[in-house]
Amino acid sequence: MKNTSVVMSGYTPVTQNDMEKLIKSDALGVGPAKNLFERFISYVQIAQEWAVKAMDLEVTNESQTHLMKMARVGRLALREKRLALEKTRKELKQRSVEEGRAIDAVARLIRGAIEPVEEFLKKQEKFVELKRAEEERIAREQAEKARLEEEERQRVAREAEAERIRKENERLERETKEAREKAATEARAREEAERQAAAEKQRREAAEKTIEDHADAHPDLKAYRPPPTPPATPPMPQSNVPIAPNMPVPASDGGNKVIQASVCCPICGSQYITTVVIS
Repeated sequence: MKNTSVVMSGYTPVTQNDMEKLIKSDALGVGPAKNLFERFISYVQIAQEWAVKAMDLEVTNESQTHLMKMARVGRLALREKRLALEKTRKELKQRSVEEGRAIDAVARLIRGAIEPVEEFLKKQEKFVELKRAEEERIAREQAEKARLEEEERQRVAREAEAERIRKENERLERETKEAREKAATEARAREEAERQAAAEKQRREAAEKTIEDHADAHPDLKAYRPPPTPPATPPMPQSNVPIAPNMPVPASDGGNKVIQASVCCPICGSQYITTVVIS
């Protein structure tokens, strides 16, 4: 026999005993195992047959064309069997899948009749436990509801307090601004009053100094002091008509007549009012 180890590298012989062991090892049962064996044994036989023939068809030179033709015939025959094997495998597997689906459908049908009754009996058996669990669930839900309501109440209270504080701050800012404006106005009024008082003081001092400067020339002016100007009463308009001497006034001093007279300074030309007592 020729050496075909290189050409048939990876080849693993298959026997009928190998098939029987493999099928039995899957624990398919007698009927399914027998059916599977009968469907695949022909492929094992053709594989064995061509494995033997192939050993005599090893081509070693170009002139061995008849061996090449025989190799082609064998290859095509094996290809046909390999494709048929694959088709058989898919058919059997599909049948197995469909059988599995049918088994699942029947199981679901029967389970649908068993599970509701089983669940009902379980509730009766576990009545106390289930009742206690339901009460605990309701208590948890009520506690959670109360917690959420309290959180909402606190949130609303916080927002209301924040709004109150905002309005209070606005009021305080407004009052502070008004107080500052009032203080500024009062300060300006005080400054104006002080300025007017200072001006009045300067006016009086200037008038007194003028009287003192002319006292020697006008002895009647020594006792005269300019009358103060009332701060709240506007000054009366002065008349340009000079006051005549010896003008009587409604006043008396122990039977003596008191009159006011207008005196004109011959030095500076200023006009003064003096009081004259006539006995």
